[in-house]
Amino acid sequence: MELKQKYKSIRDRIYEDYSLACKQLDEIICNPKEYITETYHNIKNSSQVKKDAVSTIAAATVFNPLNARIETTAGQLTNIQSITSRALSTIVVYGLVKFGMKGREKLQQKLGITKDSTRFRKVLFDMGYIAGVVFPIRIVTYKLAGVQEIDKILLNAGLMTGVGTLIGVPVLITIDAYKDLTGVDDTGTLPKIIKNRSKRFKKTLAIAYPIAGLAAMVTMYAISPNDSNQAKQLPKPDKEHQLILDKPMEKPGLAGIEHVINQE
Repeated sequence: MELKQKYKSIRDRIYEDYSLACKQLDEIICNPKEYITETYHNIKNSSQVKKDAVSTIAAATVFNPLNARIETTAGQLTNIQSITSRALSTIVVYGLVKFGMKGREKLQQKLGITKDSTRFRKVLFDMGYIAGVVFPIRIVTYKLAGVQEIDKILLNAGLMTGVGTLIGVPVLITIDAYKDLTGVDDTGTLPKIIKNRSKRFKKTLAIAYPIAGLAAMVTMYAISPNDSNQAKQLPKPDKEHQLILDKPMEKPGLAGIEHVINQE
């Protein structure tokens, strides 16, 4: 009797799921615009999506100008390669920030790192975690950005991993502060001098922060020594070819012209 009830319960649940799926399919087919609009609003109003977007903006605003400068100088990348890698990195950060933070929490649990652990142990863990995650991701993004030289890919991946490891902890604090500033999460990291200000002031500051970061990144590319739009200089000819180029062309003699005419 108990087995029969379980079977009936599973059958009813499958039927309900099937009916719901058919209903959603009918809505999509009959009124796709309304379905897409509703889905968009559900995503827009999702607190997790907002948190991920805010985290991405906060991190990109710090990293992109600094990394753009490093890539176009020490990394020897062109502006186009660097811009492409910055865009890909921002997309990857947004796509993986949720999984990255979850992975961080799980690894902390395995290693026994809690809120009561020493600050040194927490910082050391975050530095190691950032380095382990960033390096392989950077290799992939540089390859997708069109960088063909293996030495440049490894050089830039190493540089970005080093930078991310060194300033990763302050950036995590910045992310928490920006979450608090935008109101998506109460992290307690926002200074009281800002937290106690009006909503209008906070909103203005929240908008000005990424704009300032974007302006800084544009400036980095404007002063870049590896401007990809600059025309490549042609190699100078060697002495032998230069002599040939400098030598004036000899005019054909009259005798030669008369000989050709007589033959015709």
